[in-house]
Amino acid sequence: MKRSSWLALMLGGVLCCGALQAGMSQAAQERREPVRAICESPRSADGDYSFDGSSSKEVNDVGDELASVFDQNRDLWGGVEFCRDYSGLRVYVKDPSSVSLADSVKRKHPDIPIYFVKVKFSSLDLEQAQSEVMQKDSSQTLSTEADPEYERILVETGASSGNLTEVSISSGKGAYRSAATRVVVPVEYIGHNIQNAYAATRGNDASPFTSGGDIRAEGLMCSLGPRVYYNGRYVMLTAGHCPGGTHYTPQGRSVGNQYTTSYPGNAKIYGDWKMLSGKSYSANVYNSGSSSSSRHRGAGANFESLPRGRQLCTSGRTTGQICGFVIRATYAKVKIDNVSTGHIMKLTKKEGRINTHGCNGFKGGDSGGQLITIMGLGR
Repeated sequence: MKRSSWLALMLGGVLCCGALQAGMSQAAQERREPVRAICESPRSADGDYSFDGSSSKEVNDVGDELASVFDQNRDLWGGVEFCRDYSGLRVYVKDPSSVSLADSVKRKHPDIPIYFVKVKFSSLDLEQAQSEVMQKDSSQTLSTEADPEYERILVETGASSGNLTEVSISSGKGAYRSAATRVVVPVEYIGHNIQNAYAATRGNDASPFTSGGDIRAEGLMCSLGPRVYYNGRYVMLTAGHCPGGTHYTPQGRSVGNQYTTSYPGNAKIYGDWKMLSGKSYSANVYNSGSSSSSRHRGAGANFESLPRGRQLCTSGRTTGQICGFVIRATYAKVKIDNVSTGHIMKLTKKEGRINTHGCNGFKGGDSGGQLITIMGLGR
C-alpha cells in the first residue's frame, strides 16, 4: 500500500567550542553552560524513555523514511529513534557497512543529521530473543521489547518477579538462523504491574461508519479501527480480542460481520486484529471528546514501523482523542491470558505532555481504536 499520509492501528559526537576570547576571566569560564552531547539518547539504563520538546515535519519525514528502510533490513539494523531533543535521528546498526542504506534519505534531507551507533544485535536477533522469553517465562501476562542500544530485552509482567537473566539465540542473517552459532542476549525485568482487563459519544454512529466509533458485541465495548482496502472491498479493522462475530452500535445498528481475524491462533505472527465487512465505511476519524461528533478527514493507512519517539494521538470510544504519546518500542511482543501477540508498538506517556482531556492514557473500550498523526488541513 503506497503511503502518502497515514493512520496506524493500535555515533554521536560532542559539541566543540571555539577558543575563548582573550581576557575572559576564570570566573566567566566557570559560569559557562556544560557542553551537551550531540543527539543524546532518549533512554536510560533502567529502561525509561524521555523526549524533550516536539518534532518538526521534516524530522518526522526523515524518521518515517528511515523506519521504512529499517523494516526492509531488520537483519542489518537494530532500530531507529529520534534524538532526545528531536534534532536528528539515531540508527542502530549491527553491520557497519549497512549505513549506506540511509544515503538516499540523507541526500533528500541534508539538513537533518543522522547518527549511526554500532550495536551487537540486529532487530531480528532481538525479536528471536523476545520469542525465547515469551516461551520460557511462565507469566500469564507479559510484555517484551527490544532495547538495541543496551543490547538486551526489557520485560514487564503482572507477576511479582521474573526468573530469566538471559536467553540464547542463533546469530546470523535472515529471520531463521543456523543453530551452529549461539549467542546470549541479556534479559532485564523493569516492572511487574501490568493489569489484564478486557474491553470494558461516538456512540450514535451510522453508515458510513467512522474510525473511533463505539461498537458492541456479546455485551462488551470496543472501538472501530481504520478503514483498509482488501480483496476488492473496504473493510474496517478492530482488535481481534474483541469478541463476537457481528458488531453493533449502542443503538443496535449492525457495523459488520467478522470477515477474518488473526486472533488468537496467529496473533503471535500477525498481531491482534480482525476485519469487519458488509457495511459502508468512512476513512474519517472521530476526534475531540468521547461524546463529540467532530472528525478528522482520513488520509491513509501505514502498516510499516515508525521511529521510536514518534509523537502520536489515540482515538477510542472511551477516552476520545488523546495526544502526547511517544513510541517507545516497535516489534514488541505481549502475552495476555497465555495468548502471545507480536508486531506490537508500545507507547509512553509522561505527565505534563499535551493532553486535551486530562486522562493519563487509553482505557477499557478503546481496544481496536487507532493511533493517528495530525497532518494539518483537517487530515
